[in-house]
Amino acid sequence: MVSFCVQRKAKSYNARKPKRRVGVTIDGIEGVLEKEMTERYLIDIGNGFRIDEVSDVQIDDVTISSNSIHVRGSFVVSGELQFGPSRDGMEIEESFPGTFQATLDGNLEPLHVDIHVDTSSWEEDRYQE
Repeated sequence: MVSFCVQRKAKSYNARKPKRRVGVTIDGIEGVLEKEMTERYLIDIGNGFRIDEVSDVQIDDVTISSNSIHVRGSFVVSGELQFGPSRDGMEIEESFPGTFQATLDGNLEPLHVDIHVDTSSWEEDRYQE
């Protein structure tokens, strides 16, 4: 389901044009991103990264055509970094910002998804010690 929310400021006599804010919500986009990252995306830090949640999804741009929806935006992925053997290893909770571009069909199933997770904060902290 794609929903749109348009809010307009009340006109004032001194205003040239009312500013408007357009908000877009795509139900289930968090699940699409999480599934794509789990199946196709590996973060090259630690022995692994287990995704707990994709949150704070912001839609920056949406283009709707007759057979697809193209979406561009940002998100935060939270999870556990795993180091060492699975039984004796160490786990650290961490969150990373990311960006995405996705093309979805009319049922919001992904046709193509590009995801970038910014792990530079982890790399900077790791090498400063």
